[in-house]
Amino acid sequence: LFAGLYEYAPASWSGLEALFALMALSFFVTFFHELGHALAVWRQRGTVLAISVFGLTYAPRQRRLSFEPLPRGGDLAGFVRLRPPERGWTRRQYAVVLVAGPLADAAIALLALTTSAALAVPASSFERSIDPAHFASMLMVVAFISSLGNLLPYRGSDGARLLALWRNGRAGKNS
Repeated sequence: LFAGLYEYAPASWSGLEALFALMALSFFVTFFHELGHALAVWRQRGTVLAISVFGLTYAPRQRRLSFEPLPRGGDLAGFVRLRPPERGWTRRQYAVVLVAGPLADAAIALLALTTSAALAVPASSFERSIDPAHFASMLMVVAFISSLGNLLPYRGSDGARLLALWRNGRAGKNS
């Protein structure tokens, strides 16, 4: 991810500046990924108990912001703690909740790609060290890799939960 991002960073940036950009963009993409899950939970009449991004956790019902470490054994960057509706989830509803995060990432990647293409200017005619096209390209890389990476079936991922749901209909607590 860092190598792909560094390729799109302005030539004047050091590795440390590119690393800082990676961290900031990862936070941004993870926030919208988890927000995608949360919006799907609300749309499916569930309750969002907490949204956590890199340990920064917001509890909507209490309107409280706190720090909570990520659970062990999965959830690399964030999670949504939820409660299903009283009648429980159908397999389809739970699948919608699971897919909403990667779809949010894909939407960000597509928007960033479109923005990057629209703002692309020949290098010789652009004097500034960073232009919006660089930023949009870096955002596209982070969001695209996040979207695909979350669909891989590793422990704690949306892909693993989707695979379990497809295999035997089990639903988990966090997204």
